[in-house]
Amino acid sequence: MLADLQDKVIIVTGASSGIGLATTRLLLQAGCKVFGCDLNSLPEDDTLKTTRLQFKQCDLSAAGAPKEVVDACVAAFGGRIHGLCNVAGIADANASADTITDDSWDRIMRVNLTTPVYLMREVIPYMLKHGGGSIANVASKAGQSGAVAGIAYTSSKHGLVGATKNVAWRFVEEKIRCNAICPGGVKTNIVQSADMSKIDQAAYGKMKHIHAAHFEQGIAEAVTQARVLAFLMSDMSSEITGAILPVDHGWSTI
Repeated sequence: MLADLQDKVIIVTGASSGIGLATTRLLLQAGCKVFGCDLNSLPEDDTLKTTRLQFKQCDLSAAGAPKEVVDACVAAFGGRIHGLCNVAGIADANASADTITDDSWDRIMRVNLTTPVYLMREVIPYMLKHGGGSIANVASKAGQSGAVAGIAYTSSKHGLVGATKNVAWRFVEEKIRCNAICPGGVKTNIVQSADMSKIDQAAYGKMKHIHAAHFEQGIAEAVTQARVLAFLMSDMSSEITGAILPVDHGWSTI
């Protein structure tokens, strides 16, 4: 069904776990050449032991890291980059405007917004040179609502939605597509590692009933998001750009 992905070169951030790992596996199954990167190393998995996967362990939020990743991808697979999946992200502790610290704000904005934008900046010249490409950013339900997370995470994901639309508009004639997905609850490390002792309890108390109502439907597996990202990398989505796609079991309807 996604046969056109064969031999396409796609960068996937956050590739060692969660949505990033599921996306990496799915793209490899479709015949892609994947350049993955993550702060953590890849898991021991026979499906990842292939020359079609190259991996760089790094802190993407460090100065110069986005350029280093793209340069490494070009060195590994040549100068054609067909796609970018900006998956990596971190959560906040539901801090509100009156409790957010400078460090938390800066870290979350740098990882969730600045880094994806810098990666887009680095891959776009290669896409322009070769007639187009596809970018997919992982935003969040928090990118469309103010009642899901803390102020830093919410702002970062709203910002990523705006960046997605701007890139889509700016490069539509150059055939560079840019879309975002907005997951709801997903089984990933970003959820599983949440430390409730650090949660802003006053803020969370106002939104927990919203979470509870959604999570009654269950928490999605990461592969449900990966399937949409793979679709957005493929030519089957050739007319889709600037779209902000909820992948949240209907949470976006409330």
